[in-house]
Amino acid sequence: MCIMRKYLVAIITLMCIASSVSAQYKVSSPNGVIRVELNTNREQRWIRRFMVPRSMTIRVYEGRRLVVDKEIGVDVKLHGHCYSFGKIDVDLRQSDQGLIESAENRANALRAFSTTYNRLQLGVKPGIILEVRAYNEGVAYQFRVAGIDGNYKVLRLCAPFPNEKPIAIVGTFRGDHLLPWSVLNLSSYDDEADTSISASNITFPTPPDSTLRPSTSPFRLVSWRNALTSVTLGASINMYHGSAWQHMNTDYSYNVNLTYKYLYTGISFAPCNEILFVHFQHEYEPFLGVMGSIHQWKLGGRLGLSLPFQQGMEVWNFTPYVAASLMRVRQHGIPAIGYHKPEIHREYLIGPGLSIQFTFAGRYVWAVNYEYQLFTQRLTPKGMHSLGTSIGVMF
Repeated sequence: MCIMRKYLVAIITLMCIASSVSAQYKVSSPNGVIRVELNTNREQRWIRRFMVPRSMTIRVYEGRRLVVDKEIGVDVKLHGHCYSFGKIDVDLRQSDQGLIESAENRANALRAFSTTYNRLQLGVKPGIILEVRAYNEGVAYQFRVAGIDGNYKVLRLCAPFPNEKPIAIVGTFRGDHLLPWSVLNLSSYDDEADTSISASNITFPTPPDSTLRPSTSPFRLVSWRNALTSVTLGASINMYHGSAWQHMNTDYSYNVNLTYKYLYTGISFAPCNEILFVHFQHEYEPFLGVMGSIHQWKLGGRLGLSLPFQQGMEVWNFTPYVAASLMRVRQHGIPAIGYHKPEIHREYLIGPGLSIQFTFAGRYVWAVNYEYQLFTQRLTPKGMHSLGTSIGVMF
């Protein structure tokens, strides 16, 4: 029984190695010079018994020369769930050889190629299809979404070809939708082909459609319909000013922030820590007859308006907000002889703040914020400066 188990493990290991070495999906140009290989990269998950898809890689060869070896994929958000091409098992595969497309019906991005090509199509649920075409002059690929009911968002879009830029927000759609062609032109256009094609159309690579990949578009406000959601976790350093409470310490707080389209909210919490120490014969309101370490904790909230701006793959969120906090002040332990514990004080703070959030790699976000809250009662410090940072994800 043990021998059979060892053989079984060895066979599975060899299958995994073989699948990682040889290409799972292939398509070549009609003349056989250009070859495209796509592989699903898998990883072992501790909660799963078998290897699960992690990403898909596209490799483009011109003869024996490796031209491209990058991740290819797109994310589609549907009913609150994000589906990533490459992280889902392929359930549709179709190959076609010797296809011919009329020059009049071709997309502008494909006009630098001849009309004959071979094609490979791969599909995953819920309806994301990748079409890869191999021409004698180069390679083109296109994603399309089909058969989805209701609104969906197309998010992160990989950029495997040179000089191609992915973006964080492609758009919100309903029904079937074609994304623009991405093109890799490996040679000049054949002299016998359409001579009306100018040299500007056969650059390396052909520029992608600027309507969905606005790498050169101006800084623009993302519409409410296309705006995304982000969640970040972070920390802030809090500094007090004002002479009412002497020798106040700096403290730290932790925060959770949620941005939904144009709406921003967050909560912050500062754990119990020493905020000041009242020294011998240094009495002052409200710590009369008190000596020793004074502790506090804070609970706060934020509410504001977030404005997302985009240029190419970069998304910036500028968020003015209002912050309010409750501070609870008390003394721990037994007071020194001849002194007493101060009463528990509750102080309230309120003030404006500003957060600037930046999206990188099409999905991850980093934010910095500053706020200034004023104490609302007498015999207190004037206010509290807070400077913080947070990281998270956009989806």
